[in-house]
Amino acid sequence: TIQLSDKSVFGNAKITMMFDPKSYELRQWTITDAQGKDTTVMIFNVKEGVSIPPDMFAIDYTANRELNTKTR
Repeated sequence: TIQLSDKSVFGNAKITMMFDPKSYELRQWTITDAQGKDTTVMIFNVKEGVSIPPDMFAIDYTANRELNTKTR
């Protein structure tokens, strides 16, 4: 486990990264924000050599802008 923080950059925020003790592969990280709230990401069931379509993580900024500017 490695914990990093830099008050000059992140304020009171920090990141804690957990690695597999045998392979040293990153398995999990937790971000603690300035308000003390945690967000954790866990990595498991990893498959190597898998093709991912280039548009899988595409963001439609036009649709996003239109959705977020509608009057509610």
